[in-house]
Amino acid sequence: MAITLYKLGISAYSLLIQIASLFNQKAKLLVEGRKQTWAKLENFSQQNHKSVYWFHAASLGEFEQGRPIIERLKKINPNSTILLSFFSPSGFEVRKNYEGAELVVYLPSDNAQNARRFLDLTRPKAALFIKYEFWYHYLRECSNQKILTLSVSSIFRSEQPFFKFYGGLHRNMLKYFDHIFVQDEKSEALLTALDLTNISVSGDTRFDRVIDISASMKDIQEIIVFKQEEKLMVLGSVWPSDMEVLLPLLMKYKNKLKFAIAPHNIGEQDVLEIMSQLGAEAIRYSQINDQLLQDYRFLIIDNMGMLSSLYGYGEFAYVGGAFRQTLHNTLEAAVHGVPVIFGHDETNVKFREAIELEETGAGISIKDSSQLIEKFRSLFEDEEERQKLGEIASEYVTNNTGATEMIVNYLVEKIKK
Repeated sequence: MAITLYKLGISAYSLLIQIASLFNQKAKLLVEGRKQTWAKLENFSQQNHKSVYWFHAASLGEFEQGRPIIERLKKINPNSTILLSFFSPSGFEVRKNYEGAELVVYLPSDNAQNARRFLDLTRPKAALFIKYEFWYHYLRECSNQKILTLSVSSIFRSEQPFFKFYGGLHRNMLKYFDHIFVQDEKSEALLTALDLTNISVSGDTRFDRVIDISASMKDIQEIIVFKQEEKLMVLGSVWPSDMEVLLPLLMKYKNKLKFAIAPHNIGEQDVLEIMSQLGAEAIRYSQINDQLLQDYRFLIIDNMGMLSSLYGYGEFAYVGGAFRQTLHNTLEAAVHGVPVIFGHDETNVKFREAIELEETGAGISIKDSSQLIEKFRSLFEDEEERQKLGEIASEYVTNNTGATEMIVNYLVEKIKK
């Protein structure tokens, strides 16, 4: 019964995506992208003669968790071939030209025929599913073909179907993994209660990733000119809901420090909306020319790829998304040794690093504008406390590295056998 409902659910979703593609750009990208997958895989099958390692990520965030493993594996075995698949256009469209993979595709819909065809064409030595990715037919076929199958950087919570009376199918999926690398002890305890023993607490590979990024931080000359000798607050991945909360702070402190603002969406309308809120003291990064950049108080970062380095120039950081239930990567800021402010939302329980940063004091959650101003005032006025919290943030990241090494070591040893 459960598998029948699962199949119906997959079929219904595929149909709805087809309909939505008529008027929704994201759905259209998924539908059109999946149409190209089989031709790409056929060509790949004919051209590739090396060992294939298949990594599957739902979207961009999960890819960033898999990326350290891919790059470490490539260093150890340069002749390996990386196949990278995505479920979401927000991952595929950004990383379709990722140099670390020989092929990047959309994952075909999860049914028995697709799973068998996908694996027959690619013949991977190992399949790594990142964080929340559990697809019944693909996992079962990996097991049937005796492909080493890992779940990496996984995190589990008691409210998930695996731990409910109706979650038999989901529990069966877990049994298809050769090993499950979880982020924390709570996840391990939940899986152990299901009588699973193939579990290791590795931590989160994103800690390794942000360490690597910070070590190769880009010089951004424009930020140096903009900042001069003043303090800088970096606002990363902000949404309109974040800006509503942030605006009173920005207006109150605009003469006391500078602000670099990186919107999550950099479409023209989104950027113009922020510009209109900030007025003549704001300038877009893309429009910097011969202006006296140091005279502006707000710099709008209307490009992709700069944020992780941008945090390194700040004394304070705000990470957006929590007010729309999608808190973005707080570790990108914390690694640079700055206190990290973010919205408080009940969904933050999904983000272990946000909870733990707050427990150390280096993460500061706020519910509204008045609380933001209150908490920021003490941070801004007490330089010694700010530096102390920044050091704690950096140490927190450093102390949680090592997941990548553990996973890759396991993978390499198993492949040898």
